[in-house]
Amino acid sequence: MSDRVSTAARLRDVAAVALLAGGMGIYAYAHAGMSALAANRELVPRGTQLVDRWDYYRTASTVGLAVIAAGVVVALWSFVRHRKPSGQPSAAP
Repeated sequence: MSDRVSTAARLRDVAAVALLAGGMGIYAYAHAGMSALAANRELVPRGTQLVDRWDYYRTASTVGLAVIAAGVVVALWSFVRHRKPSGQPSAAP
């Protein structure tokens, strides 16, 4: 016996995965940028202070974490919607 999963449920799952992956990508970008600044490997445009670049990467890091949090919220929402009521018997014999 197989229950068919709705299109909306699959879209919620895809949205959660996309938000998690996007947030991790943004966070990794910020980490790499901060590491490059710390190792003095990044060329900073003339007239720009290093602290300005660091602040840019710190903001990107915060945005990445916020996108990850949004992905977790969507994943939890999807889980709650997929979950069977506790009174319903399972399909296993």
